[in-house]
Amino acid sequence: MPVSSFTLRSMLAEFIATFMSVFAGVGAVGAFAEIGTVNGPQILLIGLAHGLAIFAAVSIVGRISGGHINPAVTIAALIAGRIGLIRASLHIVAQLAGAVLAAIALDSSAFQADGIGVHEIAGNLSTANGFVIE
Repeated sequence: MPVSSFTLRSMLAEFIATFMSVFAGVGAVGAFAEIGTVNGPQILLIGLAHGLAIFAAVSIVGRISGGHINPAVTIAALIAGRIGLIRASLHIVAQLAGAVLAAIALDSSAFQADGIGVHEIAGNLSTANGFVIE
């Protein structure tokens, strides 16, 4: 069964929105890592960069694809019956591709910091406690 032009447009929207979100969010971490330590006000600015990137991405593509930009949101929409299984699967593939391409773009950029944007559990928490908190 051929994929409709609406579904292709929706996949492209999810790809672009996820790319924007990851590139801006992780790029903000990389930018601050390049100029020094990441703490205090920088964390607020990194959070603001993530939030504004997500806001922009969802605002731009929301009317086209629903603006999920995250496989967890797409799965929730699938469970809620707002999106079909095939379209949800295609959205997830597009989202993962957008995130990977953004990471590759950042990795090949001027940033020299290792592990930029890598989330980790605070040193005083166990893995189990971090899982519960998350």
